[in-house]
Amino acid sequence: MDKHNDTTKTENRLEPYEVFVQWERGKAHEHAEVVSASDHDMALTLAKRNIDIRSEPVSVWVVPRREITTTQDDTELTPSTDRAYRNVGWYAQNTAGGSH
Repeated sequence: MDKHNDTTKTENRLEPYEVFVQWERGKAHEHAEVVSASDHDMALTLAKRNIDIRSEPVSVWVVPRREITTTQDDTELTPSTDRAYRNVGWYAQNTAGGSH
């Protein structure tokens, strides 16, 4: 097997990249699209070309989909019912040492 051909196949393998755009400074990035690219640089180039240039985004992020981690089930998103930290007395009981 030719090493060059094997390397070329690896370099040309496309994978999905999630694209996030920040439209205004200080605002959150929003998911904009998915591009297929062989590396980060190609993904960023494709994302910039696909985004509406007239809107002049502040920032563009590209993330390989394989690097995104998600919760496994709904129990991880259940809010805590223990809100004792909202009471002043909780801090007196749970802080070590004196005043700062």
